[in-house]
Amino acid sequence: MPYSSDDLLHLVQGEHTTAVIDLENHTTVRALAGSDRAFEDLIRATLAAWTRAFGGPNQPALSGDLLRRILNAAQATVRRLLDGIADRAPGALADRLGPALALGVTQGVEFVRAASGRSASGAACPGRVSGSAG
Repeated sequence: MPYSSDDLLHLVQGEHTTAVIDLENHTTVRALAGSDRAFEDLIRATLAAWTRAFGGPNQPALSGDLLRRILNAAQATVRRLLDGIADRAPGALADRLGPALALGVTQGVEFVRAASGRSASGAACPGRVSGSAG
């Protein structure tokens, strides 16, 4: 058999996994651009408003204008935050497409090479920079 299961497992779970995680983290940080903190602030503000209005987070709400205002404010903030993410996400994803493609091609070539026992063919990878995955 030209390969061992441990060698192929390393290709799936080794440095490529780390590179994929780094790629995802970079993309996520750029797309979110601090929105996670803004969502935390929204939760705190909504809980504070609920507590002032109804006596605590475990207290039932009374229907009416106050409840409607709290929910409308939260909804408007969520929409604003999601709109910002939607505006940033395509650019964040597009910027990492080349490195992601290069990573996939490199992993595929290495997997086939290891599985077949042949030497690497030196496949060209768009977005690949000096032996790194981006």
